[in-house]
Amino acid sequence: MQKDYSDIEEKILRDHINSNFSNVSDAQSWIEKGFQSSKDKNGCPFCGQDLKNATDLIKIYSSYFNHEYQTFIKDIEKELSTKKDTFSKEEFRCKSNFQTVLTNALQYKEFITEKDFIEKLDELTSYINKLDEKNINDEKTNLLENIKIKNEEKSKRPHKKVDILDFSAFESKVKEYQKNLDLIIETIKFLVTKIKEFKKKYKNIDKITEDINCRTTEVSNLKYEKSRIEQDESCCNYKKQEEEKKNLEIKHQQLKKDMEQKQSDYLTDYFEKINEFFKCLGGHKFKLEKGKSNQGYYPVYFLKLKFNDQEIPNEQLKYVFSTSDRRALALAIFCAKIELKEESEKEKTIIILDDPITSFDENRITNTINILEKILNNISQIIILTYYPHFIKRFCEISNNKNTAFIEIKSKETTSVLACAELATFTQSKYEEIFTKIDGFIKGKHETCIKHDLRPFLETFYLPTFFINQLRGTEKDISSLQKMIDAIFEEKPDSKARFHEFRKSLNADAHIFTSTNKLDVQNMAKDMMKFLYSFEFTQKEN
Repeated sequence: MQKDYSDIEEKILRDHINSNFSNVSDAQSWIEKGFQSSKDKNGCPFCGQDLKNATDLIKIYSSYFNHEYQTFIKDIEKELSTKKDTFSKEEFRCKSNFQTVLTNALQYKEFITEKDFIEKLDELTSYINKLDEKNINDEKTNLLENIKIKNEEKSKRPHKKVDILDFSAFESKVKEYQKNLDLIIETIKFLVTKIKEFKKKYKNIDKITEDINCRTTEVSNLKYEKSRIEQDESCCNYKKQEEEKKNLEIKHQQLKKDMEQKQSDYLTDYFEKINEFFKCLGGHKFKLEKGKSNQGYYPVYFLKLKFNDQEIPNEQLKYVFSTSDRRALALAIFCAKIELKEESEKEKTIIILDDPITSFDENRITNTINILEKILNNISQIIILTYYPHFIKRFCEISNNKNTAFIEIKSKETTSVLACAELATFTQSKYEEIFTKIDGFIKGKHETCIKHDLRPFLETFYLPTFFINQLRGTEKDISSLQKMIDAIFEEKPDSKARFHEFRKSLNADAHIFTSTNKLDVQNMAKDMMKFLYSFEFTQKEN
C-alpha cells in the first residue's frame, strides 16, 4: 500500500488528465489500457487521429507504462493478493474443540480428587470462557471489507501510496486470544499428564482385582465389627423393651378391665336413666334393659325392650310402639345422655330441639316441659323450634318464663328473616289477636285499617264468648248477627237497640265501609269498643 513509482513525470500526466478527463479517478487505468492495446503509437488507440502534435505526451505515457512499471504493478498485485489470502485464511475457531476436551476431562473429576487437578479444571473452564471468538471474527470480517476497498484504491493508482489500515485493535485482540490459547494448551498438558498417571495405575487388571478383593474383605470385617458394637447396645435395648412390653401388656389388661367395668357401670346408669325418663313420658308398661353380644373382638351392647315383663323381638317393635311412643323413647335416650354428662360439660352444652312434642298428648307435653325445665337448670341453653303455640305458652307457664327469648321467622319478599318477638305473638288466641289489632289502631300504634275486622270480631268472638250461657242450648235461630242479637237481648230492649245500631253501621253498604277516612273508622271503632267493655252496659236495665 505504501509503495510508489517516483520515475513518472507525475505533474505533466496529472495536468493532462485534469484538462481532458471528467472522471479523474479512472483516467490512469483507462489510459494504460489504451496505450498497451495500441499497435501504432503514432495514432490514437481510441479515435485513430494523428498524434504528431502529442509527442511529448506519448513519451510520458511510454515512460509511465514501460516494462519496469508493468513489473512494479504485477509485484504489488501479487503481494496484495498473497497477503489478503493469508489474512482471510486465518481461523479463530478453537473454542468448540477445547470445550470437548474440557468435557472429557471433567469425567475424571470424580476419580482424581487431588486439589491441583480440580483447580486446573476450573482454570481451563475460565480460559475457554474468555475466548471471545465471535468478536474477533467479526473484527476480521470488517477488516477484510476495508482491505478490499483499499486494494481497489491501490489498483486504480498503483504508483501512488495508499493510507494503510489500522490493525492495532485487531492485533491486541489476537494477542489476547493467543495468550488464552497458550494458557489453555499448558493447562491441557497438565490435565493430560494427571489423567495418564491415573490410568497407568489401572493397566494391570489382576492387581486391580486383587485390590478390590482386599478392600471388600476389609469392608466386610469392618461391618462385622460395627455390627457387634451396635448389636451389643441393641440387645440391651431389646431386653429393656421386652420388659416394658410385658409391663404395658399387664397395664393394658388392667385398664381394659377397668374400662369395661366403667362402661358397664355407665351403661347400667344410662339404661336406668332411659327407663326413668321413658316412664315419665308415658312408658309405664315398658322396661328397657341392656343386652350384650360377645361375637366380635369387642363386646357390643344393644337395647332390649319388655312390655309387661315380656321381651319384644326387634322385628315386632313397630307393632307395639306407636309414633308417640317412638318419639318419647328417642327423647328419653337423648335426655339420659345429657343427664350423664360431666357437670363441666353440661355448663357448656347447648341443646336444640325441633318440635319435641309432636304427636304427644297433654300429659306427655306437660312431663316433657318438666323434664326440659329441670335440664335447663344445669346446661347453658335450650333452643326449641316449634309450630305449636300451646306448647310455647305452657312451657313459659311451667318455667316461669325465666330468661326466655322469642324469635319469629317472617317472610320478606323472596326470602325469610328472623325477628325478635313477644310471647303474645305466639300464644294469644284469635280473639286476643283481633282485639289487639283493633285497640292498636284506635290508639294510633299502627296504620293497618281494621274496618273489615269490626263485624267479625263482634259476631264471631265477642258475642259467643261473653254470652255463652245465653247461646248454649238455645233453640232460637242464631244463624245471623241480627238473630243472635235478638236472642241474647230479647229482654233488654235498650241494649238490643244499641247492638243493632252497630250492626247496621257495620253492614257492607254503610258509611263506615264506603269511607276511606281513617278518622271515621277510628271513631266508629272507639265507640263500639267503649260500649262493649263499659261498666254501664253490665248493669241491670230498667
